[in-house]
Amino acid sequence: MMQHPADVFRQPWLKKARVAVLGFGLGATLAMSPLVWAQTPPADNSASAAQTLAVPQQSFAPLVKKVLPAVVNISVTEKPGSEQTSAQMPEDFRGGAPFDDFLRRFFDQHGGQGQAMPHPFGGGPNDEGSGSGRIALGSGFIIDPSGTVVTNNHVVGEAAKVSVTLQDNTKYTAKIIGRDPRTDIAVLKIKADKPLPYVSLGDSNAAQIGDWVIAVGNPFGLGGSVTTGIISARGRDIHAGQFDDFLQIDAPINRGNSGGPTFNLKGEVIGINTAIYSPNGGSVGIGFAVPSNVAKTVVAQLEQHGKVSRGWLGVQIQEMTPAIAASLGLQGQHGALIAAVTANSPGAEAGLKQGDVVLSFNGTEITQLRDLPRAVSAMAPGSAATSAQMPEDFRGGAPFDDFLRRFFDQHGGQGQPMPHPFGGGPNDEGSGSGRIALGSGFIIDPSGTVVTNNHVVGEAAKVSVTLQDNTKYTAKIIGRDPRTDIAVLKIKADKPLPYVSLGDSNAAQIGDWVIAVGNPFGLGGSVTTGIISARGRDIHAGQFDDFLQIDAPINRGNSGGPTFNLKGEVIGINTAIYSPNGGSVGIGFAVPSNVAKTVVAQLEQHGKVSRGWLGVQIQEMTPAIAASLGLQGQHGALIAAVTANSPGAEAGLKQGDVVLSFNGTEITQLRDLPRAVSAMAPGSAATLTVWRNGQKTELQAKVGEAPENPRVAAASGNGAQSDEDRAQAAGLHFGSMTADMRRELHLGRDITGVVITSVDDGSAADALGLTRGDVVLAINQQPVGTPQEAAQKLKEAASSPRKSALLLLNRHGVTQYVGLDLGKNEG
Repeated sequence: MMQHPADVFRQPWLKKARVAVLGFGLGATLAMSPLVWAQTPPADNSASAAQTLAVPQQSFAPLVKKVLPAVVNISVTEKPGSEQTSAQMPEDFRGGAPFDDFLRRFFDQHGGQGQAMPHPFGGGPNDEGSGSGRIALGSGFIIDPSGTVVTNNHVVGEAAKVSVTLQDNTKYTAKIIGRDPRTDIAVLKIKADKPLPYVSLGDSNAAQIGDWVIAVGNPFGLGGSVTTGIISARGRDIHAGQFDDFLQIDAPINRGNSGGPTFNLKGEVIGINTAIYSPNGGSVGIGFAVPSNVAKTVVAQLEQHGKVSRGWLGVQIQEMTPAIAASLGLQGQHGALIAAVTANSPGAEAGLKQGDVVLSFNGTEITQLRDLPRAVSAMAPGSAATSAQMPEDFRGGAPFDDFLRRFFDQHGGQGQPMPHPFGGGPNDEGSGSGRIALGSGFIIDPSGTVVTNNHVVGEAAKVSVTLQDNTKYTAKIIGRDPRTDIAVLKIKADKPLPYVSLGDSNAAQIGDWVIAVGNPFGLGGSVTTGIISARGRDIHAGQFDDFLQIDAPINRGNSGGPTFNLKGEVIGINTAIYSPNGGSVGIGFAVPSNVAKTVVAQLEQHGKVSRGWLGVQIQEMTPAIAASLGLQGQHGALIAAVTANSPGAEAGLKQGDVVLSFNGTEITQLRDLPRAVSAMAPGSAATLTVWRNGQKTELQAKVGEAPENPRVAAASGNGAQSDEDRAQAAGLHFGSMTADMRRELHLGRDITGVVITSVDDGSAADALGLTRGDVVLAINQQPVGTPQEAAQKLKEAASSPRKSALLLLNRHGVTQYVGLDLGKNEG
């Protein structure tokens, strides 16, 4: 029975687990591939409290039905010559794309004639061709029956006209009551002849990481859409301004969702959807909402005065660092350092000086940099702590750029580019000898054993680990296992550390809820949720592929982070995503914890992983190959080549054998054999059941130890070379192995047989994928040395009752079998 979490995503274990998830930096270069290997750091604190409303067991429909009528679509016509930034269209929606005409017709029918896609963050307008203005789409919600609408400032901007459409398609012209660019909030008013449906602003301070949320909006101008997810983080600073205090959610929101509400399960608005982080223009499960508690005071002032009045001191401040605190003789990193004071400002009149550290303001302790501007802004202009209103055109740091540049020069920042806007992926560390990469891991015991991905640490010169309380440690690499992409680190602390346990991934089922924790794009600790999409997934990364596939949004920056079950146990190590665009599309892969357990244990004890080895090259069984061997079913692993003097060779394994079982383990899939062999201790004995010449045979093998870089010797036929004769059969044209042919195909002298020179279109061989340059070594286990011999054997096979042939090929140096159906290709 599928467990459906009610308030499970905010239970106490999640708080503990997130404390045990950590981030680290290292001197390394990470390589990306079509499967985008992720990376990751820390997570925030999350409280635990009882949830008043459980997740509906069957559906969110009753809640959606309650709140949806109050959510509106907003279209805006800009004033001609507006200077608002125009966003770039995503690749898939640019002119000339395959669906351009379809999209144009769609938007024509839905009132969007000529409307380009909204801002990447749901926002600002794009050019409307050669018209007199530009049109943008966004979202909003009604907060009282008289028609007060809340949306984003960047949705309405300097609009010439604002139209609001309700869910029943009733349209109204809206008046802009007031806008606040600093919090990106705007208030509109529409006049209706009846009371309108509305929703209320809830308490965003009560919202916790892991809580369910529902986002409603107008993505890409499609109309009202509802998505669901959880709160991934609180208090997120995305460097959009000094009032950044966003809720981060993993519910999919896209362009056009700006200004739309995020609801809790009571149906209260706890956030206004404002921005997404996206490398591709679409949702990757990282969205940001202005908290409702921020919105309440702003909306109230906009309704009453049409603007927001804020207190102002007139100082420029910067973050405290351990080095600055030590140089000032200050214990800890709290407070805000005064970098500059504006002449004749309230701060100057109060006696503030450059180099002062503000520890509290009007009774509010300043623990983080942003605490001071928020505390000051919350004061009414003219009150005892402040004496002036924040100027409309105040720009913060511009006058002091030179000062800051000198300051960072003095404090070791020379030549180091600022981090990515979101703390981002690896950047060059000036002109130094290495690059800095970010990744994640998790602590598995109180003594400081850390598990992460091998590809995160790689050949790092230095690995630094950061805990949730920002304590930093230098980590030692205990061991790495490239085959499973697992690495174990060790940090030394003067106290027991928080930790999590590896659970039983075998008990995890498709459809089970999971929680992924990591540091997507360097944003900081983020929590996302989803389900297990598949088990035993083979992504062709290696012979030990056995991934859990999850749909919880994970991105670059999540590698090495844990995937938890609802007990708070780690059941997977986030390792890779499939992505055509660099961001999450809901296809993530995690190394199962049961794979990790044995690897981690060996790395802790020995610093490496010892595996059994047979020294054979195997390939998948197909129906055609099984039929040609007289074998029922497709089980077993076909031996394509045997390394000379290997344990497999000494056991008597031969090319063409099919291994049906290994030491009692039935081989049902190709990967079963290398896993069973690898699990054996080197030097141990094993019994193999093989299919050879139409019957079962048992062999005894003494398992060897797998080399670090195992190579399988290519099998070679033993026929003699012939003249440049040619022959054909079954749609295949054969040529002899001449010196010119060897040079053209880069074939060594040890490769003998006949070369396929062409394949008839539509033949069974063509459908099978045989192609020019393939070398046929043997047919039905008999070596072939001449084109005539190969053609004759195919004709004989075509006239046999089985009407199939087993071909042993060498393709680009790799030996493999293929089964060829000759039923339709006699001759």
